[in-house]
Amino acid sequence: MAIPDDEIPVRAARPGEFVDAMRLFEGALLEVDAGAVRDAIESERDDEATVLVAVDGETVIGALYATPS
Repeated sequence: MAIPDDEIPVRAARPGEFVDAMRLFEGALLEVDAGAVRDAIESERDDEATVLVAVDGETVIGALYATPS
């Protein structure tokens, strides 16, 4: 069951934008395109971590990135 849009705090972000890990505790989702999410996952770079991907059915609706501490 999908979470209603009005229950998800969302802020706009550029695809691939990185945010501080503390953003996790704010429960925010970033609006990014599926290509940016795929690229981040496939890159597997040591200096980045994909920490949350929200999926509604087969559509990526958001992702949250954080740099490791």
